[in-house]
Amino acid sequence: SMVPMNVILNRWFHEKKGLAIGISSGMSGVVGAIAAPFFAAIIKESGWRMGFMLQSVAILILLLPALFFPFSLDPREEGLLPYGYNKKEKQSHVIYLTTVDNSRGAKITFFALAVIALLNTMVVVMNQHIPGYGGSIGLSLEHSSLMLSAVMVGSVVAKLSFGVLSDVIGIIKASMLMISLSILSILLLIFMRQPYILVFSSFLFGSAFSIGGVGLPILTNEFFDPYTAGELYSKISFMAGVGGALSVTIVGYIYDFTGSYIPAFVIGILFNLTNVVAILLANKYQPNGAKLD
Repeated sequence: SMVPMNVILNRWFHEKKGLAIGISSGMSGVVGAIAAPFFAAIIKESGWRMGFMLQSVAILILLLPALFFPFSLDPREEGLLPYGYNKKEKQSHVIYLTTVDNSRGAKITFFALAVIALLNTMVVVMNQHIPGYGGSIGLSLEHSSLMLSAVMVGSVVAKLSFGVLSDVIGIIKASMLMISLSILSILLLIFMRQPYILVFSSFLFGSAFSIGGVGLPILTNEFFDPYTAGELYSKISFMAGVGGALSVTIVGYIYDFTGSYIPAFVIGILFNLTNVVAILLANKYQPNGAKLD
């Protein structure tokens, strides 16, 4: 869903694009926070088959507005212009490139964004091991589950905040802030043992979700023209999927081999630092040559 959502919002919004993407991406955390305990209760009472049946019905209901509300992928097909577009501005947002940019800068930028997608997703998926980490350091099941819920709430807050901040202070500064919060959250998880501080740390860990859910779509849209961005973002999303598939297994193996989640957390910090370098590299070599804030 992230690919068509990014394409649609990128073409319909010229201003407040960060806020629009933040709200749309943040809804996944809202639904996740509500649906997880609901379907857990259904499965407990009626079995997993009924849980899947009801989940299918819920998905269909949530899709109905998109299926029946008529709109085009591009507002120009309806005789409209993107939200906030000023006709007096440079026409780069109206006249799109019709040829593929194979410049060195474009290749470096795309590679950097793909690396961010891969590594950030590997950090994000570590949240699935948060309850296991809580149990490994002696926390109760209640507190361990609360940590996971805090991550989901944190992801919603971070995505909405990221969208607003990217519009106000710029996408690069907003990205650096969220990565810094992600690193801080991991350090707190490693060194703190008080239950409620760990819950707060888990809340901060939700900031990592904003990099992939909001940051990458905006960065792709800023570095490339809208039509190229849509095509490239699908490939970047593929790298995110690879990272997610690898991370769950790798973190589990690390725990099996070492008896601790700490090495995985340390690797997560290194991945975050690598992403800082990748963002700066993409900004330096971006095809349009205009450095972002």
